Amino acid sequence: WCMTYNLDFERNIHTAFKRLFKEVGVPLKMVMDGAKAQVSGETKKICDEVGCQIIELEKYTPASNRAERMIQELKLETRRDMKLAGSPLVLWCYCIERRSEIIACCARNNYNLDGQVPRTFMTGELTDISHVCNFKWYEWVKFRRLGPEAAYPFPSEHLGRCLGPARNQGNAMSQHVLLENGKVIPIQTLRSLTQSEIDSPLEKSKRD
Repeated sequence: WCMTYNLDFERNIHTAFKRLFKEVGVPLKMVMDGAKAQVSGETKKICDEVGCQIIELEKYTPASNRAERMIQELKLETRRDMKLAGSPLVLWCYCIERRSEIIACCARNNYNLDGQVPRTFMTGELTDISHVCNFKWYEWVKFRRLGPEAAYPFPSEHLGRCLGPARNQGNAMSQHVLLENGKVIPIQTLRSLTQSEIDSPLEKSKRD
């Protein structure tokens, strides 16, 4: 099981702890390296308040932390996703968040899971994979937008790129969508391109 929280700065790592404790629960202990942001300051204060013990590893011994294996897998899978799709490297943060969702929602060859997917094992709730199985990474999609941009005679559907599930934004099926102006917004009403749209010279020129 894994969960990814993207941060602007390392010093804000305590906000990831707060979100983890609220969304999943408080573990008995957290095993971390000696980074000050992880083992002192606001992070240590939060962990002490909720009764989570911080175990600090010896410096330069990352192999002693079992979580490092998952970090390596996340990086490897993310690199592969971006390479196959030809997506810009600047989008890696969305890609790694999407990949961690897939890992948490899919069955794994680990007897400790007792036949459950990681998220079900961690939360005790039935896991729905609909939000991770309908769209590929960086896939072309069409989506609807309301307001002046969709008023007649402008088209109601717009072109974009799907960047994976939008956690805690909109409904469970919301996806991050990259717009033509470079902005990323959560969208609920989106679909994959039809074969006729893929083959259409006009649609191809729009994608180009």
